[in-house]
Amino acid sequence: DRFGSHLDATHQGTAKKRSRAYRMNCGKDSFPIPEWIKAFICKLRKPSDTDMLAVIRAYTSAEMCNGYSLYALVNKALYTDDDNSLKICGGFIHAVRLAMKKRCLGDENVVKGQVYRKMSLTHTQLQQYQVGVKFLWPNLVSTSWRTDLSAFGHEPGQITVTFVIDLDGLGKTFALDISKFSEI
Repeated sequence: DRFGSHLDATHQGTAKKRSRAYRMNCGKDSFPIPEWIKAFICKLRKPSDTDMLAVIRAYTSAEMCNGYSLYALVNKALYTDDDNSLKICGGFIHAVRLAMKKRCLGDENVVKGQVYRKMSLTHTQLQQYQVGVKFLWPNLVSTSWRTDLSAFGHEPGQITVTFVIDLDGLGKTFALDISKFSEI
């Protein structure tokens, strides 16, 4: 199992499987996408966009949505596993995952090469990670083909770490190159 892990699922940031809150709020039985997020999707939608591409475009937009970065709001809800936030964002999270999965099951899944993710972690968080150990990040994780990344959100006492993710591994990884319509 590519996403299996020997990590304690209660540690913030990694998990062995999807949480109960995620399964309850972000799956096929999730609440509908809130009207303010629907309006944001419509605002950013290009005439040639399918519904699914419009959802991805909204997720990757640097533009503020109702005073929030939609990307940051969604990932914080997923990362912290906050039940209320997942209820609010769950329909949108479900739509983004379906859109990504559909594109990946088509001909857009990236299955070769290495991508990079730079993060700032506390010592305790860093101890969760071991080279070669497989795990599931609960949020939608952005990566880059570039190695010269800068860390964002670095706070005193944190260690900057670069994750090297091999897409050639065993199992199915849904990896979508969204650079052609991403603003982030």
